[in-house]
Amino acid sequence: MKQLVLILTICFSTYSFSQVVLTKKSHGLATGTKNDMKIIEYIEPGISGKGIVWDFTKIVEKANFTGSLDETYVVPNAPAIFTQSNVALEEFNNKFIFNVTETGIEQEGYISSNGKTYLKYSKAFVKMQYPFTYGNSFSGECEADFYNDNVKGSGFKGTYEVSADGLGTLLFPNGVSYKNVLRVKEVKKSKYNQSNTVSEDVTYRWYIQQHRYPVLVVIKSGISGSNNSTTLAAYNPSILIPAEKQTKSSSVRISSVFPNPASDVVTIAMQSETEGTATISLYDASGKLLRALNPVGLNVGAQEIKLSVGDWNLAKGVYYLKLMVDSNEFTEKIEIQ
Repeated sequence: MKQLVLILTICFSTYSFSQVVLTKKSHGLATGTKNDMKIIEYIEPGISGKGIVWDFTKIVEKANFTGSLDETYVVPNAPAIFTQSNVALEEFNNKFIFNVTETGIEQEGYISSNGKTYLKYSKAFVKMQYPFTYGNSFSGECEADFYNDNVKGSGFKGTYEVSADGLGTLLFPNGVSYKNVLRVKEVKKSKYNQSNTVSEDVTYRWYIQQHRYPVLVVIKSGISGSNNSTTLAAYNPSILIPAEKQTKSSSVRISSVFPNPASDVVTIAMQSETEGTATISLYDASGKLLRALNPVGLNVGAQEIKLSVGDWNLAKGVYYLKLMVDSNEFTEKIEIQ
């Protein structure tokens, strides 16, 4: 039984915020709130790291979606079943039951849309630990049983890993973009009783500082070692947030990457205020590291770095160049034709 938990005026602007730090006050599940999103066609989540540009300007919308949160006691039978919980999230008529505290979020269980089938964790699935920001991570074990008409059935034991694996700029359609966006990756593996089957759910959520719930969610679920999977994705295209002042700029600025698309040589035009060294790595669209290039020395002022992509024997498609200069990271998307 799969559990795909999403909760998680169009304007032509770029929003810039300080580095995102998740806390109960700023991003915790709050009763009496709703999260309006758009179901979209599945998109690959892209690469991890700092200074990433996640370009999702080609998002295709499919349907409207709303997640609603309320006190657990309003859900029939839930108070008697989930005695430690305090928040119920309803998505697609299913109820996901949580215990939300100042230090984190634990999932206590799940109730199906018909109210007859439910899942109860005997060892909770920890969804979040507060405070949480880029570079933080945690892991653990969970255990649960399924019930049908209050009769205990099969169950599973699982593991989970949650990491804040990305910090960068998020690009949406219609010119909407956000800077200093935090991406949280969640990997949950479950081994079902009396079976060697192991399921794997991988969820990515993108957060900005001034909106409680994720602005983008991407989920892929399947059986470990199998190519068969189910996917779900949603985003919020219409968050009303006032633009803020730009954050302090780096001493290195990339002005352009050209030509793009490219087939032979790619030039990175940049401006540096200090001397230093740039290391460059190439990733495919799924985030797999393909090659690490030799370091390049930087001088003060404008300069260009030329890369012979024609010698790399790459298939046509989208790739990402990641540049690291001291503690600063930059990611640029290139298309090989």
